[in-house]
Amino acid sequence: MVAATRQAQKATVGIIVPQEDMPFTTGSLEEGGGMTPDVLFNPHGFPSRMTVALLLEMGLGKVALKTGKAGKADAFSKMTPERLQDVLEQAGFQRDGKQRFIDGRTGEHMDMDMYWGPVYYQRLHHFVENKAHARATGPRQIITRQPQEGRQRDGGLKTGEMEGQCFFSHGARAWLQDRLRDSSDLYECPVCITCGQIADPAAEDGTAPAQCRPCGTSESVRRVKLPYSWKMLTQQLMSMHIAPRFGLKEKVDA
Repeated sequence: MVAATRQAQKATVGIIVPQEDMPFTTGSLEEGGGMTPDVLFNPHGFPSRMTVALLLEMGLGKVALKTGKAGKADAFSKMTPERLQDVLEQAGFQRDGKQRFIDGRTGEHMDMDMYWGPVYYQRLHHFVENKAHARATGPRQIITRQPQEGRQRDGGLKTGEMEGQCFFSHGARAWLQDRLRDSSDLYECPVCITCGQIADPAAEDGTAPAQCRPCGTSESVRRVKLPYSWKMLTQQLMSMHIAPRFGLKEKVDA
């Protein structure tokens, strides 16, 4: 399940803990003690995303719960972190909005104070059952002959730039060749080992073999396995009067 705040701060539920194991606030009920949070999240998500409005909502919401007054802390209000500190202090809280908590598992005071407060959360319709997808083979694009994109089209599973770099660093050559070539757009291309150019393909009915037009022979033509996208790039360069060459050698069996 995925949830998000008003500030589009989305998060994925990592673990569900019984309420008796969750930390709770210290003090009497009049002081806000015995309060158990519903959600715990890592504060390191705030500096990079700069969702300061979420901190204002938490602090001002805590004051509103105690005083019974409505607050406004959106981007168009005059509520600033400094102003919020004064409001928290007037309501009897610490200026930084933090509070002592007791570990629900051990019953001991926790080493750190936690910033907490009420926040509006909305559930997003992202569930595992809606994202499960797998395929061996399936539809391919007409031009590039690569797998279709997207789960709705029964597309292939993506191997992005970061995943590729991870497998490069681990030396997983066979896996990379299977993912990025064999299961993607593998193509047997007729190439002349004499001049290194792409030869004319053989006739589908087998009446004529693949032949190299510049050399005028079919004896030097070999079938080379390569990505179809690379073959397309080579032909596009040829259309711009750039003549790439394949450097091939005869395979010698040991």
